[in-house]
Amino acid sequence: MSKLQDCQLQLDVTLQKVNNYISAKEKRPKELRGEATSTSSEFEELPLLDEEKEMQLCRLKVEEAEILEKLKDHVALLSEKRLSLSKLITDMGEKCLELGPEMLKDVRRIMQRGHDSGS
Repeated sequence: MSKLQDCQLQLDVTLQKVNNYISAKEKRPKELRGEATSTSSEFEELPLLDEEKEMQLCRLKVEEAEILEKLKDHVALLSEKRLSLSKLITDMGEKCLELGPEMLKDVRRIMQRGHDSGS
């Protein structure tokens, strides 16, 4: 059971790292908005480049949407894998609990045979 707990702990650590990674990636759209604001300010000084400004802002919005979609997909995948692993660990734990009494019966039988043959 210790190995299962180690696996669960490793999974929890990995999920924490993933959550930290996701948090960092979720900040990226905010950074992009900051860039967009900065870019917008710069473009306001140059009225001839309004078309370029709109193209850049659209590109940043598309990139932001793509990043968020990928993050959602990865979170969903990791959640599915964690749920699957948790189910496997639970199933294995139940199997171990089922096997425990059977193993004790075998030990009792062996001890009884040893005791009977020693008498």
